Amino acid sequence: IISGDKVIKNYNKDDGITIFESLSVCEGFAGEILLGSNGGGIYVIDSSGTKNIGLEDGLTSGIIMRIKRDFNKKIYWIITSNSIAFMDENYKLTTIKNFPYLNNYDIYENSSGQAWILSSDGLYVIAVDDLIKNEKIEPVHYGIYNGLSCVPTANAYSELTDDGELYIAGLTGVVKDNIDKNSRNISNLKVS
Repeated sequence: IISGDKVIKNYNKDDGITIFESLSVCEGFAGEILLGSNGGGIYVIDSSGTKNIGLEDGLTSGIIMRIKRDFNKKIYWIITSNSIAFMDENYKLTTIKNFPYLNNYDIYENSSGQAWILSSDGLYVIAVDDLIKNEKIEPVHYGIYNGLSCVPTANAYSELTDDGELYIAGLTGVVKDNIDKNSRNISNLKVS
């Protein structure tokens, strides 16, 4: 932990952390620290010590690509190396069973309640409520073959601005899309 220009606290194996490479860090709803590790699952650090959430707790992989808070739903979105899951404030995990793609990197929510999921083959868009229902999952897919100029890259951090502009770190550059504006309008489709 860095405060000002000084390191004021280190967490290591003495604190119960056995995998030192962290891929994602998130502040919890109660001020705790959630570390997404590269093989050891999630480490939750608070004033009482360190707790580990792993395969035995419902994770499908110990590699945690991203942990993100959803303030509206009071859940954490968990992107592992092979699944999408969410976790409540008590750290109860639910894995999204029927998501059509496994190699996902990150998740962003727009103002309309849609999840934009960045993956190695493009973007998947689906209502957050449909993800949480965890039943039939039918997202819209945007990839190279239907207009995306490049695909997202792993272990990068993209940026969502307050006005809905999502800057996506891609393999060959940066893709910008406003995820708050309706980018899919097929009501006037004409075929000849």
